Amino acid sequence: MQALGNRGRLKRGLAKTREILNTDLTDLLGRRSQIDESLYEDLETLLLTCDVGVAATSHLIDEIRGRARRERFTDPAQVRGALKDALFALLSPLAQPLAMSH
Repeated sequence: MQALGNRGRLKRGLAKTREILNTDLTDLLGRRSQIDESLYEDLETLLLTCDVGVAATSHLIDEIRGRARRERFTDPAQVRGALKDALFALLSPLAQPLAMSH
C-alpha cells in the first residue's frame, strides 16, 4: 500500500511539474522575439523552479546553447524542440522498469 501511495505522489508531482513547465515555457518563448542571454537566464530559472535540479539544468542549458549555435536557431520557438530533445536524452537512460521486492 505504501508503494502505491509513493508512486501516486510521484506521478502527481511529475504531472504538476510537466504542466507548470509547459505553460511557463510557452509564455516565456511566446514573448520573445530573439534568442539572447536573457532567454537562457529565464529558461534556467524556469527549470530550477520546476525542480529539475542544478546539475541537470546546467546540462540542459549547455545542450540547448550548443544546438542553437550549431543549427543557427533564429526563432525562440526552436528552443522548445531543443529542450524536449535534451530532456529526452537526459532521461531516457533512466527509463527502466522499477523492480520492487514484495
